[in-house]
Amino acid sequence: MPELQRQEDDHKRQNEKSELLKSSMEKLKERGESHLRDRYGFSSDFLAKVQSQERAMELCEKAMETLADDYVEALVQFKEATEATHALEALEKGEALWQGEASIIRYFDKEGGEAQFLNGIREQTFVVLQDRLETSADTCTQHPTPENVALCLAILSVMDSVLGEMGVPPVSPERERLRDIARAFV
Repeated sequence: MPELQRQEDDHKRQNEKSELLKSSMEKLKERGESHLRDRYGFSSDFLAKVQSQERAMELCEKAMETLADDYVEALVQFKEATEATHALEALEKGEALWQGEASIIRYFDKEGGEAQFLNGIREQTFVVLQDRLETSADTCTQHPTPENVALCLAILSVMDSVLGEMGVPPVSPERERLRDIARAFV
């Protein structure tokens, strides 16, 4: 019995020490935050915001890396595809990557500093699309299969989207010309 009582007392002391340690740690944390607040003007809201800004920067960097690697790779696959279906798949993959990653960058880029990066990629995309449209239109004229027509229409659609992203109004001559070309394929 005395042994059981001693174990209970030891257990009780351990719990008290544990609670005391938790309490001390919380006070230390509060004092540390209070010290930062008093000495440097850092509020807990500010500290949380800094951490979230660091996370936002990480997400932007990751998105930029994905665009620079995976999106460009999909664009190269699109450019080099010899069959219309493969070109369509690569174009679809690239545009899906673009939509996801560019939206992350735009969301977190409050100052607009990454807009130049995005515009540069889209300008290159437009050039690739123009080149591929020329060859695909020739192929479509010689072999008007549904796949070839679909590829030309998809290219025209993405070109129109790119122009829209670059601020070209829907009634501009460039976008009207794309619509006229699309009408010729249907």
